[in-house]
Amino acid sequence: MAHLTREDLLRELLARQRWAIGYLMTVLGGDVHAAEEVYQETAVALLQQEVPESVTDAGAWLGGIIRNQALMHLRSATRARRRGQPMDPELLAALAGCSEGESADGRDEEAALARCLDELPDPARRMIERRYAAGEDFATIATALASTEAAVQRAISRLRQRLRDCIEQRLAGQA
Repeated sequence: MAHLTREDLLRELLARQRWAIGYLMTVLGGDVHAAEEVYQETAVALLQQEVPESVTDAGAWLGGIIRNQALMHLRSATRARRRGQPMDPELLAALAGCSEGESADGRDEEAALARCLDELPDPARRMIERRYAAGEDFATIATALASTEAAVQRAISRLRQRLRDCIEQRLAGQA
């Protein structure tokens, strides 16, 4: 198989622009400006990186770069605000499913995640958004909900499991 070039990856990025912006908006809490900024940072990163000869799947490689750029953006925003991390990297990796070894499956998982989030009751969805999109810590969420930190932590843990289960069911239904 032919070695992929930077140009191949840039063509792939342009072909997947709509998906990439949608994915980034989901990860970055709906912030279209941040999503576009990270998309542009991804293009710059592609231009600056050498493509290893072992890379044969442009989509999977690109997905990994997009994910890493999103993580760097979130960490950077966190440091600037001196707050908790807006998106748990474990959740991002587990639910986004966009790693080097995956390609189109990552898009399916992203779509499933978006649908599963939409199906959550409003209070549950808002709790997830407060924790992962707004970067609020458990104490802040607990205060806002007149609850305890432990209760909020348990609720979010259960919601994460519920989202994982929902995603798995949706993906199993596609097979």
